Amino acid sequence: MPVGENDRLIGMVTDRDIVTRAVAQNWETTRQVRDVMTPQTYYCYDDQTAEEICQNMAELQVRRMPVVNREKRLVGAVSFGDLAQATKAELVGQTEQQITAPLQQSQAA
Repeated sequence: MPVGENDRLIGMVTDRDIVTRAVAQNWETTRQVRDVMTPQTYYCYDDQTAEEICQNMAELQVRRMPVVNREKRLVGAVSFGDLAQATKAELVGQTEQQITAPLQQSQAA
């Protein structure tokens, strides 16, 4: 889920964030979303092509991205599944392989 503040995207909360931060650390349910969210957020623009977004997802190894306009206001979200329906099968296959590939040593550091 995207997290916004003052009409701007400031982070994301995923199921993994909830498990690794809130549940694993036995936090109270009254904690704020900003305590659980991942502040480093990758996003795409609403005027990018499906191919460009697939390439970004492959490089970043993510399956979902918030979509912002050029003023960086949240306008939606896109998943790899959405893109798979809108682009070439070959690109979808390449993107899927890169997303699921183990992180290389240089990226993991």
